[in-house]
Amino acid sequence: HYTPEQNRAGAFIKISQDYGKSWGEAIKTDISAPHGPVKTVSGRLLYLGREFPGLASRYHASFPEENDPFSPEDRERMYLYESFDDGETWQKISKLPLDDTADYHRLHEPTVVELPSGELIAAIRAEDEASVGKFSIYFMSSTDGGNTWSCPWAFDRIGSPPHLLLRKDGSVVV
Repeated sequence: HYTPEQNRAGAFIKISQDYGKSWGEAIKTDISAPHGPVKTVSGRLLYLGREFPGLASRYHASFPEENDPFSPEDRERMYLYESFDDGETWQKISKLPLDDTADYHRLHEPTVVELPSGELIAAIRAEDEASVGKFSIYFMSSTDGGNTWSCPWAFDRIGSPPHLLLRKDGSVVV
């Protein structure tokens, strides 16, 4: 359970078992992304997001630093989580290796898609990156379910935020 201050910040998921007619209790997550989780072919949920537990201690020194799941050097980074119970519980799979790519403070709104081969493709908005222009996108891939990731590569077009849509033929629309 969280204090009232902690409950006002962070990211949450609610689950419906009846196609949106009613909703379960809010489940707080340690990451946030506007796209939310995606379902894979195997049925697991993947959630690629930026670290954001919404702890009150992060925003005001008068709150105690309790139960922070991230060390100071791992804050505000991109992580991939998975769930095998439709979002009731989440396990961290990996931290995306972006530290040498760009200032992590300028990376936002990640999303992920699973290809028919099982390969994962991640897309992350890069804000004001001099090397690729304003609001560009970095891509990364994983061939082992998200445990490890390729080096990121920059998309040569301006765009924000990235959306990835898997088509029936296996191609991806960006």
